[in-house]
Amino acid sequence: MPIVRRAGFLNHLAQMTILDKIGPISQPLPLERPLQPVRVAVLAFEGVSLFHLSVPGIVFGVTPAPTGLPPHEVRYCAPTPGKVRCDQGVEIEVPGGLEAMTSADLVIVPAWNHPEAAAPAVLTEALKQAHARGAQVVGLCLGAFVLGDAGLLDERRATTHWACRDLFVQRFPKVNFLPDVLYVDDGNVVTSAGTVAAIDCCLNLIRQRHGADVANRVARLLVTPPHRQGGQAQYIEQPVPVLPSESRLPGVLEWARENLSQPLSLDVLAEVAHMSRRTFTRRFREA
Repeated sequence: MPIVRRAGFLNHLAQMTILDKIGPISQPLPLERPLQPVRVAVLAFEGVSLFHLSVPGIVFGVTPAPTGLPPHEVRYCAPTPGKVRCDQGVEIEVPGGLEAMTSADLVIVPAWNHPEAAAPAVLTEALKQAHARGAQVVGLCLGAFVLGDAGLLDERRATTHWACRDLFVQRFPKVNFLPDVLYVDDGNVVTSAGTVAAIDCCLNLIRQRHGADVANRVARLLVTPPHRQGGQAQYIEQPVPVLPSESRLPGVLEWARENLSQPLSLDVLAEVAHMSRRTFTRRFREA
């Protein structure tokens, strides 16, 4: 075999050996499709709870967004766009009307401030249309009353703040009312108990849609328990225990806080407590 041809054969053989070891050159992986944003419409109205108004944005818009959580477009809407005064006296500008509900995946109603009266027809009609279109409708705390006025809770399980349970049962007799739970998920209609249960409810919505791992990452960023079962009691009647220091050293700690500029020796504190040095030392250790 001529030298040139023999050298070419050896080079070809070497390349085949390398390919056998490393395998065929892989094709570039297709780019991952970006997660589709979730559209959230949050109702605002005069006297709305500032806390409840903030919870959806805090939970769904947590930063930095953990892996697996798609972007959430949180929009605020009102029956009448413009300035809205919250329950804490803060005024916010709400540029959008109820048309934001027409394209939302999630519609959230914060605690309603007039549960004894029916919600305006324009609002309940917008909620009924959003629900009929397939949106998930959520009533936080007394927001459940608005969902009830819209007829969305008839023959469904629901809850609300424990303080208004009698009124709720009176106004909505067709509802399967669960008074002692944190939140109730009945298909695409969700209701929650009062105040802080709104965070549990929104975390559960993330758990539903994106899985427990994503919900746990969000909870970790919010420094809140990752999961409280919806069936957990809203509260437990339990007296606050009396601290030993409150009964054994009456008034001493308060006096000490008010006189930090003075030397607080053991003898001085014992005198304030009307005890001997030895007795004060023993009581202090027991506390």
